[in-house]
This record gives sequence, structure tokens and C-alpha cells, in this order.
Amino acid sequence: MPTNSEQSVSPSKLKICFLHPDLGLGGAERLIVDAAAGLSLRGHSVSVFTNHYESGRSFAETRDGSFRVRTSGEWIPRSLFGGLHILCSNVQNAWLALSVAASCHLFGDTFDVAVCDQVSLSVPLLRLLLPSTAVVFYCHFPDQLLSKRTSIIKNLYRAPFDLLEEVTTGLADIIVVNSEFTSRTFLSTFSRLGFHSPKVLYPCVSIHPVTAAARSVKPIEEKTDKVVFLSINRFERKKSIDLAIRAMGLLRNILPEADFDRVHLIIAGGYDLRVTENVEHHKELIGVARDMGLVNPLSKKGGVRRHSSSGSLSSTTPTELDFKSDLLCIQSIIPGWSPLVDHPKYDQAQVGSKVTFIRSFTDVQKSDLLRVCSAVIYTPQNEHFGIVPLECAAARRPVIACNSGGPLESVLQGKTGFLCEPTPEAFATAMASLVTKTDLAVKMGTEGRLHVEKSFSRDNFSAVLEGILLNIKKTLWATRRFRCLERLHLFIILFALLAVFPMSLMLLKSSI
Repeated sequence: MPTNSEQSVSPSKLKICFLHPDLGLGGAERLIVDAAAGLSLRGHSVSVFTNHYESGRSFAETRDGSFRVRTSGEWIPRSLFGGLHILCSNVQNAWLALSVAASCHLFGDTFDVAVCDQVSLSVPLLRLLLPSTAVVFYCHFPDQLLSKRTSIIKNLYRAPFDLLEEVTTGLADIIVVNSEFTSRTFLSTFSRLGFHSPKVLYPCVSIHPVTAAARSVKPIEEKTDKVVFLSINRFERKKSIDLAIRAMGLLRNILPEADFDRVHLIIAGGYDLRVTENVEHHKELIGVARDMGLVNPLSKKGGVRRHSSSGSLSSTTPTELDFKSDLLCIQSIIPGWSPLVDHPKYDQAQVGSKVTFIRSFTDVQKSDLLRVCSAVIYTPQNEHFGIVPLECAAARRPVIACNSGGPLESVLQGKTGFLCEPTPEAFATAMASLVTKTDLAVKMGTEGRLHVEKSFSRDNFSAVLEGILLNIKKTLWATRRFRCLERLHLFIILFALLAVFPMSLMLLKSSI
């Protein structure tokens, strides 16, 4: 249940809209949902505009009616000819801004504050079309640093979009970032935006159990027959999930055979068939697991019992498989596991001898995963913040993470987890400590829970965000007058970019 302070109604109510590209499952989406739900609980009217939303692939708060979710622009493709992703994302973002403006002018909606994140083209559009609305940009990380530049052509293609990102971000009334690490990166990347002083607002995590699960995450019992390590990340190469698999492979050489027999690794993460990288990287990780000898071929005479979309068990042709996906096998690793009601077009869970893959999960299933694991392995390097270390700490589980980026601000070394060099050897050593020292995981988990309750609760997050939004709305015109000259050069650059783009298209057309 929410705390009393979470339920308190703000003395000054705001009408707030959020603009977010895809309201699926991920760290950025978790933050937006937490912000929308927290502000709604504090008495504000909240709407979330998004290009894509699926109720079956979303967080529970988007479905409980605490705030409105509006979808617009889903017809706009995510890419063209297998590329041009940044162009399409900017078009989608511009359409969202136009949708918000149309909602205001045509249907009488008004918003005191608009909060944008990930793509910033909507910022100047909202300022132009809704001049009385304060525009806040939440920067998870500069987008241009997340793009790989593999060729000169790619660099030339990205250059105008990088400049566009800097200029449009700088036109926000206030910029909020998710960590001190991101703040430093923001200022060093966007050299023209030195007049901004980004405010740090750490993401939060719910410290209350998932009520739909009718169960809570309990402290680890000292006597257990399994030691389960859990990795939660989207199936993306930048998340370095293979690091966890390679560390698991090295663990065999560190632990006595009897101890290693008790260890299992679960790789769980967001998986979307529309995203090519998700599909490809999932297969790549299976290849790594096979190379490390962690997925032994499993065969059954007479066929393998698998779950069909109707929930019944059906036989398949006898074959040698790397994974089992029957419910009993899954429940041997994750007791009480229930498959998705709306079964996807693939086996959600694939159970191997030492590694299990889970492709996407519900909030209830995540609670189950945290309940059965002994510790969480968090592998991204230089992650701008990372919500997973907070989620596992709230569940009284220690975390093993890279010693860079956001985890340096959320993990207490040696108290709530381990901060390691991003090598399989370092991660395997930390994993071995948790296997051999039976009380260490319990102690770290308890410390992690206290750390989250003190510094990263949704109540604290919502109160700080509310203060930021109330203040920017109150001082909006004074802030804009004060920074008018500072931002003049940004407007000039923006108009130049907008003029050059159609001219380039005209020249290209005339030359064909």
C-alpha cells in the first residue's frame, strides 16, 4: 500500500503530460511510469502520450487507471529500409508534440507542464505551439553517445541529428538528469549548453510488494539447495549480458563440483519481435552459453512436452534440444512460475542445464524471479544509472555490477553488493563469494533494502519531482526572460537546420 505521504494531495494541482516514444518494458519506461503514477497519487492530473503501447507488454501501473495513456503515431515506421532509425524517431516525436498541441487547441485540454524524454525535437514544438506550458526534458543519457559510428557515411548522416539533439534539448525550460554521472556527461557532450545546470533526480523503485502476486519477496533462507543468479536486461548488445554467461562458465573452475552443481543462471529481459537486435542477440547469447558448456543437449524419447498458446501441453517430434520449455521443468528452477496468459509467438522460458532464458516478463513474474534468486548480476558498462540494482536491493538481494556509471551512485561496495571490473574473472570471483559464504547474501540484501528505503523510494522521488515542476511553473516567464539571449543562438541554429533540410531534398531531387 502507498505510504500516507504518497497519498497526500498537493496544495497546488498541476495538469501534466509526458511524451515518451514506446511505453514498453525498460528502465526509461519504468521511470516515466513511476513519475506519472507518483504525481497522480499526489493529486495531479497526468496523461502520457506515446507512439506505441501494448497492455500485455507494459508495467501494471499503465493499466490501473491512475493516469491516462494516449497512443498517437503508431503508423509511423520505426525504420526505413532497415535503417534511418534516428530520422523515424524524430518524426514520431514531432507527431507526439503535434498530438499534444491538437488535444489542447481542439479539445480544450490544457497542460501546465510537459515532460519529454529520450527524443528532444518535441521541445521547441511544444514551446511554439503551447507557449504557456513549461517544458521539462529528462535526459537519461545523450542519445548521440548511444549510437555506434562505424563509417564516415554514418558520421555524416548522424552529424545534423547530433546538432539537432543539442539545440532542441537546450531549448527546454529546465533539464533533469538521472545521476551525477549523466550530469557530467551531459555538460561535456553539449558544449553549447553551459548555461544549463541540470538537476539530478535519481530514479526510484517501489518498496511495496506486487499486490497482484499475492506474495512478497522474502529474505533468502540460509538453507537452500540452489544458488540462482539473475540477470535482468533488454536483449541488447550494449548491455553486455554475455559477461554474466562467461562468468558463469569460469565459476566451474573456481567452485568445488558439489557447489557448482547447485548454481544456476537466469537471463531475463525485454524481448520484442519487432526489434531485430532483440531477436539476433538472444540467439548470440545462446551461442555463448553453448560455447561455455552451460547448455547441455536435452532429449526425450517420444517427444518433448511443450506449452501451446492455449496453455495445454502438446507433443513435438522427438529431437535433441538445447532447452526444455515444459512447465514442470521451468518450475524446478522457478517454483510457482506461471506462463503468460497471452502467450507470445515463442517459448517465453527456455530451461537449459545451467542457464535459463526468459524472454519478457510481467511484474508478477519479475517478483517470482527476484524471489528465487540469490543475487542479481548487472552487466552494462558506463550505464547512465540503471534501475535494476535498486529493484534487487528493494527485494533484499545483493547485486554484482560494473564499477562504472550509475551503479557507483546506487551500490554500496561491500555492503549492498560488489562493484567489479567488467571482466568474467572479476564477476566470477564475486559470484563465488556469495556461493561459499552462506550468510553474505542475506546480510547484503538486508543492507540493500535499508539503503533503498532511505534514498530511492517512490515517495522521495515523487516529492522532489513535484517540487521541480511546481517551481518551474511558478517561475516560467521570469526564467524565459532571463535566458532569452542565452538561447538566441540555439534558435538561430535550429532555424538554419530546418531550412537546410528541405533545400537538401530539393537539390537531391533535381540531381536525379
